Amino acid sequence: MSENQPTTSTETTTAEQPEPQGEGTDWKAEARKWEKRAKENADAARRLSEIEGANKTAEQRIADLEKRVAEADAKDRRAALVSKVAQATGVSPQIVSMLSANDEEGLTAQANSVAGMAKVPTSNVVRTDNGGPDGTLGPIPTEQIKQLKSQHDRIMAYAQQYEQMKQLH
Repeated sequence: MSENQPTTSTETTTAEQPEPQGEGTDWKAEARKWEKRAKENADAARRLSEIEGANKTAEQRIADLEKRVAEADAKDRRAALVSKVAQATGVSPQIVSMLSANDEEGLTAQANSVAGMAKVPTSNVVRTDNGGPDGTLGPIPTEQIKQLKSQHDRIMAYAQQYEQMKQLH
């Protein structure tokens, strides 16, 4: 044979052969294998953290405990401040706790600002009927609201009607 002629080989390597169609990867076995490895890794990580904790010096342990105590103390002081400001301003403690100020004056100012925004404006609508059958004044009748000339007064009357209906239910 000459060196220029290509050689034909009937042999093929195993890497070139395609995977048989009938056989595939056993995905359940693969999942179990990786789950087992993950559990082993989690156990190893837990043991490592225990060893690291045992190797800490007494000073490091004391510093960690002091830090945790300081954080708990700060949370307690914040909770007491929130409660005090909530009672003083009449704003819900949940809302006061979301405000950003860190001192009493700032938190009170923010809570008062929120309280001012939350007030429902009242209407200058005067009822012309005598109220309900028992003499109490219930919601403003819709017919009376529709007769108001000012759009502002109508909107305010509807808001007042809505608030009164909420209180009845």
